[in-house]
Amino acid sequence: MPFGPFYRGIGPHNQGEYDKVLASGEVWGLEPGVLATGEACVQAYPIDQAKGSNGYNFMTDVQPKESLGFPLDGPPIVREVFWFEGYDGVLSREDGKFAAIPVYSIRKGIS
Repeated sequence: MPFGPFYRGIGPHNQGEYDKVLASGEVWGLEPGVLATGEACVQAYPIDQAKGSNGYNFMTDVQPKESLGFPLDGPPIVREVFWFEGYDGVLSREDGKFAAIPVYSIRKGIS
C-alpha cells in the first residue's frame, strides 16, 4: 500500500541528500534530538505541511508513525511522520546509526 506523498526540506545541513536519495532509492535518518528516543528514524512532513519549496517529495510502501497537531480552530492534523528503526519495513544502516526507508516517485519541490 503506498503512503505519501511526503516532503523533506533541503538546507545547509543536507545539501546533497536529494541526489543520494535518487541514486539509492532510500531516505536515511539519524536519531532526532527533539524526540531523544535513542533510536534512529527517518522524519518527513505530509505534503500539505511542507515548509518552503527547497526540498523534495516521495512515496513509500512503509507505513509511518504520525505525529498529530491540534489546532484551536479545527480537527487534528498530521504534522510530521516518522519511521523508527525496528518498525516493519524500516532498514538499519551503518550498524544502526541510521534508519532508512525505500522510496519512489521522488520529485524535487512540492508536487
